[in-house]
Amino acid sequence: MLTLLRILRMPVLAMLTLLIALPLHASAQQLVGRIVASVNDDAITDFDIDGRIRLIAASANAPVNAEAQQRYGRIALRELIDDRLKAQEAKRLGIAASDKEVGAAIQSIERNNKMEPGGLMKELTQKSVPIGALIDQVKASILWRKVLRRRVLPQVRVATNEVDDALNRIREAGGGFVARVAEIVLPAGTPEDRREANARAAEIRTQLAAGAKFPELARRYSRSPTAAVGGDMGEVQSGQLPPELDEALAALQPGQVSEPIYADGAIHILLLVGRQGVEAGDSRDAVITLARLFLPVSSDGDAEALAAQAKAAVSGLDSCDAFEAAARRIGPPQPPRIVDARIGDMPEEIRDTINDLKAGEQSDVIELSSGVAIFMLCRRAESGDSLPTASRIAEALQRQRAERRADRYLRDLRRLAFIDIRG
Repeated sequence: MLTLLRILRMPVLAMLTLLIALPLHASAQQLVGRIVASVNDDAITDFDIDGRIRLIAASANAPVNAEAQQRYGRIALRELIDDRLKAQEAKRLGIAASDKEVGAAIQSIERNNKMEPGGLMKELTQKSVPIGALIDQVKASILWRKVLRRRVLPQVRVATNEVDDALNRIREAGGGFVARVAEIVLPAGTPEDRREANARAAEIRTQLAAGAKFPELARRYSRSPTAAVGGDMGEVQSGQLPPELDEALAALQPGQVSEPIYADGAIHILLLVGRQGVEAGDSRDAVITLARLFLPVSSDGDAEALAAQAKAAVSGLDSCDAFEAAARRIGPPQPPRIVDARIGDMPEEIRDTINDLKAGEQSDVIELSSGVAIFMLCRRAESGDSLPTASRIAEALQRQRAERRADRYLRDLRRLAFIDIRG
């Protein structure tokens, strides 16, 4: 007969396979009979609720007593309902999670918490947490990530001008900072969700004060895709996040956790792991792309009239394509776009005028010795490796947008489901 010690020494995958096949302990079997809620055709039993409460309490380093049952009961039920909905949607789409994937996810949790292989299972067993409660939660998380990759991420688009706007904000901030950040994101798109998110955020702050680890709470509570890695967002450049979050990060010291912050339809709690300042670089080394309208003036021509004609031709235009089309219509047959030019290499009278332009903005009319010109900035790339690349900013914007879509997706699943909660 297998002893508990021998089970705990097994590789994670073998342990999972065995635990799924093992019969329930007698005390656990006593809980299985009563259905607490049903989600479409799936039941949630008192055993499920008890296991999830114990898992939550273990994450918070809290004892399982009457107070914990009351405090975590509603949270456990809401999590289990959501997990059933996620699993049902995955099944509808033909998506599955293998034992190997579940085992790898648990090993990742152990590595992130600096545990020995099998350490998480051992710790949960010592705290009387059913291993199945962890397996069910991890499996639901894997399934949901796969659903989002198929149904949400392909629909998320980030426009070039949005990336340019973010880069401009970073440049205007003088480079700002690069921060290593972890997050917990709680959906708050409706008044009901916001009330629940505020209550959940207060509970998270209480657990952190009691010694709970931020990564564990992120895995449990966060609805961001980063929950799978303990909320770790990696390195974040100032200007990439919504202004409310940027401001909160700027006020934190490494190791500090923010108060709950409302932004973009969610409550955010941020952990600043570390931060370093960055320099924006010499603006003369910036590489730009310009759209150009140039009208030559003859020796006896009227420069003022020519300037008025140029302004009228591009008045109200806010895209380089439209500006370029206007330049082709009234200007001489020359390329109307200057691509990848270094600002410092341009004539002084042009450089001084375009240096402070933002993408999509036009310069004033510039009188040159040979005519008049108006420029529009299409793109600007700052010098220096410390500033984020356009692809990094696009990824951050895509992640934020995907989080909001994922929240709406789950809300829609709740709204369309038949959920019966029994007293």
